[in-house]
Amino acid sequence: MTATERPEIQRIARLLRLRTDQLGFLTDVDDADLIAFRGQLTSTLFDANAGVLTRLGSAAKLLPSPVLAKIAERVFGPLLCARVAGVIDPSKASEVAAKLPIDFLTDVAVELDPRQVDQVVRTLPDDMIADVARTLGQREDWITLGQFVGFLDESHLTAAVDALDDTQLLRTAYTVDDVAAIPGVIDVVSTTRLSALFTAAAREDLFDALLRLATHLRDDQLGPLADAIMAARRGTLNRLVAAAATCGRWNALLPMAVALPADAKAGIAESVRELAPEVRADIAAHATSLGVRDDLGPIADALAEQAA
Repeated sequence: MTATERPEIQRIARLLRLRTDQLGFLTDVDDADLIAFRGQLTSTLFDANAGVLTRLGSAAKLLPSPVLAKIAERVFGPLLCARVAGVIDPSKASEVAAKLPIDFLTDVAVELDPRQVDQVVRTLPDDMIADVARTLGQREDWITLGQFVGFLDESHLTAAVDALDDTQLLRTAYTVDDVAAIPGVIDVVSTTRLSALFTAAAREDLFDALLRLATHLRDDQLGPLADAIMAARRGTLNRLVAAAATCGRWNALLPMAVALPADAKAGIAESVRELAPEVRADIAAHATSLGVRDDLGPIADALAEQAA
């Protein structure tokens, strides 16, 4: 994956007002180190003018919310608003946000560090969350959408997920900052919508995003995901196997395969038999590491045949 494709490098580029191709030297740095680096950058940028921002936040308490909203839009601009949002009272920030046009509010969201405004986000109404999510989706700003997933409660998540179409939701899943929040997203997605996501992944060639999402699911979510695969369009399962072979996300596919019915496992087994020997060896190693090899039925048989 190139620097321009990696979400973590895209976030750093946005933070530094650079193009992603200017950060190509970070390609070999793993995501954990990039996340730590981004955290340091964010703290430095947000703390640089902490005194001034605090004074602005204190002054904001004295102004009526409609007046402050006009000043925010016409004088401060999105970047300064994003910085000030973290130092004013959350209820005041919510009142001001309600007076701002959605396009401007979305501009502010792009500049925000969710960690700085967690309490503010919690006070916002669901319809505002949905409107901003919809606008970000229309702008194809997956990075901003992905950053906020971990800071939305169930009600907010539901509003945001419902505001995005299937393709937009998949592209957002690929850029989620806090992967621990992914199970919460699946909790608010129906089996029918999950099936539609598989169909969209096949249509838009987004199986890598789907498999990244599946990598972080709870065990109790694998059954509904398997049901969604079976309800998706014919041929989806074979394409999912091919995608896993391409991107190497067997740790996502194999646990799902355990929950599939026998005939579907047999179909995967046939696809596995057609893969290159080194790929089959990789699958076998993953299955053993995950402790699911004995539960794969004919898929395990196909792997054993290749090892014979």
